[in-house]
Amino acid sequence: MTRLLEVDLGFARGLTNRGTFTEVMAAAGALEDEEVAVHSVPANLAAAFVYWCAKLHRRPGIRVFGMDTPERTTNGIRAFKADLKDGATLLDVRSPEEFEAGHIPGAINIPWDQPEGGLDSDLRALASLYGPLGEDIIVYCQSGIRAAHTWFALHERLGVPRVRNYDGSWSDYSSGYGSRYGPRGAAHLTLNS
Repeated sequence: MTRLLEVDLGFARGLTNRGTFTEVMAAAGALEDEEVAVHSVPANLAAAFVYWCAKLHRRPGIRVFGMDTPERTTNGIRAFKADLKDGATLLDVRSPEEFEAGHIPGAINIPWDQPEGGLDSDLRALASLYGPLGEDIIVYCQSGIRAAHTWFALHERLGVPRVRNYDGSWSDYSSGYGSRYGPRGAAHLTLNS
């Protein structure tokens, strides 16, 4: 039986830490060997982040509610500051206003909530929007959450072979010193059976 996990993530970078991820999932009642469908409003934004963290930690059995995606190889799904110079397309998924206020040099801006249907969009709409970016993409936002949503669209829906989430994102890049590993907030998860 698949459990539905309603997810509300404020600013929960701590889930990128395997221990924190395991603790939070266990506290929500999601056992390690259990099939779990994660869902969130708006547009499965937080659910995509939890899914990406599950893939990062190699936790099987997690899927985004309502999204049937084939099993794909998920090696190398995380980027770090040093990776930004490896020739990948840099995709900033923050709002145009955030992008204008500052961005990583060479980045392209396509907000995370495009196209209008988000993760539910027709594959042709997603391919039309993201197709010109190529097959090696590093996605970032402010903290990695919106970037995980776009990572899901690119990697899981479209099958782009090499997509990495720079989960340190603009916060890490613009800090000058990269304090990217500690949790800055708590995750709130509710399990529905």
